[in-house]
Amino acid sequence: MQTIKKNTNRKSKARKILSMFLAVLMTLSVFTLGVSAAGLKKLDLAFVVDTTASMSDDIYQVKEDMKVYLNDLKDAGLDFRIAIVDYRDFASRTGTSRDYPYCVQLDFTSDENAIINAIDSLTLGNGGDGNETIYSALIDGLNKLSWREESGKASILMGDAPALDPEPFTGYTAEKAIDTLKNGLIASESVRYSAKAKGAVALEDKKRSQVTLFAIATSSNSSTIRCFNTLSEGTGGKSYVANNSSEITEIITEIIDEIPEIVQDNELSFWEKIKKFFRIVWYVISFQWGKI
Repeated sequence: MQTIKKNTNRKSKARKILSMFLAVLMTLSVFTLGVSAAGLKKLDLAFVVDTTASMSDDIYQVKEDMKVYLNDLKDAGLDFRIAIVDYRDFASRTGTSRDYPYCVQLDFTSDENAIINAIDSLTLGNGGDGNETIYSALIDGLNKLSWREESGKASILMGDAPALDPEPFTGYTAEKAIDTLKNGLIASESVRYSAKAKGAVALEDKKRSQVTLFAIATSSNSSTIRCFNTLSEGTGGKSYVANNSSEITEIITEIIDEIPEIVQDNELSFWEKIKKFFRIVWYVISFQWGKI
């Protein structure tokens, strides 16, 4: 009987020690998570560009404005990286071998020379009919990029034609593209650290995975404008219409001002972090308690 009592006391002490340890550990976790938004510090930005033949009157201005954006990001003091994905159409549909649904021209980098070289290397293909493989670029192309888990994530779409919807061969739709940008990119390492705590970190993972889309329609085609509006608004971004190539510069400047605020808003809020924290505490304590 005395032995049983001693074992019970030991378990009680062990539980108290565990509780104290977890309390300290989880309190420190709150400060690690951060208690307020300090503004956007890291940005991964992917340009998604239409390089079909119909862009011949805009592609030069698009290239120049991408370079201007690069300089403005440097001036803003952001820890930024740039990636470039272009899209056309399936070669089997256009009959032109140089066409493709999408191509990653540059994975994320902060190397200015590499970025400028990739921009200058953009060439035009054919593209066939009016609608293009935008969804392949947004779903497959962006998923191939090496996004940083902790960064703000944004993409600027530039083109003059709407998406193929549904897209042939892939079956991709606007709904699928929006869902992928909001929830499907970059699985966080934290979500895999414990099967027990998976539910607790799922919210953070989805927030960190979101890519906000800004779309610039370089034509006044109503179908293009409607398509770009749907995609950008579905991810919490904005869409713009450039009626001529000179307006692209003004729009890029506006996006520069918008990105830090809008992209930051897609990160976990203070109260979401607090809720996440308490859910983790509950999962961990419940799991460890049963082992004593």
